[in-house]
Amino acid sequence: MEVEKAALLCPVSHSGEVFMIERSFFNEKLNIPERFPGEWTFAGGHYSPGDKDLIATAEREFREETGYE
Repeated sequence: MEVEKAALLCPVSHSGEVFMIERSFFNEKLNIPERFPGEWTFAGGHYSPGDKDLIATAEREFREETGYE
């Protein structure tokens, strides 16, 4: 079985609030329906060869999925 590297970011505010995103119903990038539409999850995704490490993966995926810089 092949194992893929992935990472996620779970930002927590000083008051204990957790930042989550709601999955869309359609993946426009891949032009396919999402596997778990409407599910609440943390921002994250697969490692890309250009990522320095899994921390960079988590940060990149967070920016891509939320628009935050």
